[in-house]
Amino acid sequence: MISTRQKFAAILAAVCLLAACSDTGDNLSEGADTEAPTGQFETETETAAPPWYEALDFSGGRITIFSQHEEWEAENDGEIVNDTLFNRKLWLEENLGITIEPIPVHENNVISLVTTTIQVGEDAYDIINAAQYRLAMLTSKGLFREMSDFPYLDFTKECWAQKYMNEMSVAGKTIFMTGDISLKFLHRTSCMYFNSVEYNNLTGSEKDAMYDLVFDGRWTFDTLSGYLKDAYRDLNGDSVVDESDYFGTAVMTGSITEHLAINAGVKYTEKKDGIPVLVVDHTHTVDVIDYIYSLYFENPAVVTYPASLESLDVTMVNKLSAGEMVFMFGWFDTARFLRDMEEDYGVIPYPKYNEAQEEYNALAHDNAGQFCIPVTLGNAKRDMVGALLQAAAEYSAEYLTPAYYEIALKTKYMRDSESVRVLDIIKNAATTDFAYVYNYAIGELGTITRTLMKSQSRDFMSLYTSKESVYKEKLNEVIAAFNL
Repeated sequence: MISTRQKFAAILAAVCLLAACSDTGDNLSEGADTEAPTGQFETETETAAPPWYEALDFSGGRITIFSQHEEWEAENDGEIVNDTLFNRKLWLEENLGITIEPIPVHENNVISLVTTTIQVGEDAYDIINAAQYRLAMLTSKGLFREMSDFPYLDFTKECWAQKYMNEMSVAGKTIFMTGDISLKFLHRTSCMYFNSVEYNNLTGSEKDAMYDLVFDGRWTFDTLSGYLKDAYRDLNGDSVVDESDYFGTAVMTGSITEHLAINAGVKYTEKKDGIPVLVVDHTHTVDVIDYIYSLYFENPAVVTYPASLESLDVTMVNKLSAGEMVFMFGWFDTARFLRDMEEDYGVIPYPKYNEAQEEYNALAHDNAGQFCIPVTLGNAKRDMVGALLQAAAEYSAEYLTPAYYEIALKTKYMRDSESVRVLDIIKNAATTDFAYVYNYAIGELGTITRTLMKSQSRDFMSLYTSKESVYKEKLNEVIAAFNL
């Protein structure tokens, strides 16, 4: 009998073949690398070793998943990512002998529902899946279970974001989980886009020159500033700098600030014997914040928009698409809004601080998807929940991530093979900081750059010094929640 997994593997392989061999109508540039990897999509053979879950059967056990995201409610609508999500749920139910019941929750209700339901001891949901910042801010309340000893969970497997999860952990103990199991984790990885036509108009160079900067490690703050200094143009001729003019790039006093800082090597914590401690390099942090301040408020080629998703996903996208801007800050998910852009574009990482910085960094934004387990989960369901999470992560690594990353992102949204190469650099550079993950539980240290830019201040030292004792106290409260 052919399983759901085998059937869907064959479907994915066929889609990959079509993407490689046909004109998909996705506005791919001539000569673009449209060939998606097919090695992950091989079906199981008679001689393959039985998978670890083969002997499991939870006899129709029911698992409820409290979810801010729509990944557990996806429909089989012909769109490859939605179809993969739909089939993941079917496959888990079929292979584990369970029933999955999603409980959709609006993002604005996550904190209140999670808090009140768990604190009154109501066993309403078995798994929680929501934005990182909404869950992490509740850590010190003791609402979530530590997961390192859960049956079947194996965080050493590549389906889990190991480097990222190590940063979120304390002394090897784990509360939050992410990786291939969450599309929102990949969606919210930071990157930049550039309008190739406007880049050529500004520099006289083709887009390959921009990629060469990235590949050679020369894409830095200074390089970006050099491009921006001559970019501004008064389009309407009114001699007033306003949003209708031509700019080198756009910013907002929200998410972009911490991405610029952390991607430039700013660190707020480091681990000592597995325990996070404050280690702010004041000199480097001050230098980076000085740069960010100058970019925001002293450069006429930069326009500042309100801190909102509309600014990031609509206003700035429209500005780049209209040929009224050269560079745009965003994340992987932004690419879907550029699919119909008429002018050519490319993708690049956030700039390094300078060429001495060894690698590019790619901060995953604080609304990246995370999973955790409420303390109200009874021991009778530990095996079932652990098996579901591990099986979902492994299935996602084999099918979901390739469906989004290899087919949708690389094949449908990218315009050239160099962008595909850059995507891999960025994906492998995903990073975070313990203070950023648990930002709202420790006094908002992780978004201190956001606080400063909103008040149009560059005075990091005064703000940090005034709150340092609070940071330390709140950090210790979060650490205590791991029950060392």
